[in-house]
Amino acid sequence: SRGLGDVYKRQMWDSLEVAGGIGLAAPQIGILKKLAVIKLSEESDRYPDMEDSEPYVIFNPKVSVVDKTEQGFWEGCLSVPGLRGFVERPRSIRVDFLDENAEPRTIEAEDFLATVFQHELDHLVGKLYVDRMKDIKTLMFEEEMVFDEIKEEVLKDKRKQKLKKKYKYHKTTIKNLKPKLLQRNKNTNINKKI
Repeated sequence: SRGLGDVYKRQMWDSLEVAGGIGLAAPQIGILKKLAVIKLSEESDRYPDMEDSEPYVIFNPKVSVVDKTEQGFWEGCLSVPGLRGFVERPRSIRVDFLDENAEPRTIEAEDFLATVFQHELDHLVGKLYVDRMKDIKTLMFEEEMVFDEIKEEVLKDKRKQKLKKKYKYHKTTIKNLKPKLLQRNKNTNINKKI
């Protein structure tokens, strides 16, 4: 019913605000619906230097790739707190969905907004950003990710080897993180080999 949809929508926005995120999928907070909310904010602490977007309430989305050229961003997730991973995704997508009034809508998203849509909508099919990483060795603890500067236009087409040369990690390197990641995996009974 519409009343129940309003309750879900309010829970979603409230949860997103409390977490300080820019997107949230309903399954992340125990709502088993194909529903996500997205709102980019230039005031975000997690993703600085981002432009504001309109708020999106997305029911039953269908995603189509418009431009399969991959771009990469360091993604984080409220479901995997304290970690970031480098993920490459298509640069431009089209999303057909129902809005909060059950009206059909379409958006073509590019660049970072396209990544955010893909990230959130992956939750609706049981995927996390770590499932999309080409190299699990780029998974890092947020507090260890201090860059001189990240220039997104450079990140778009760079691969792991070029990233290692181009960016300086002030506190650690991927090599130094491996023992910490292995220990964390051991402590949480995750037996993925890195």
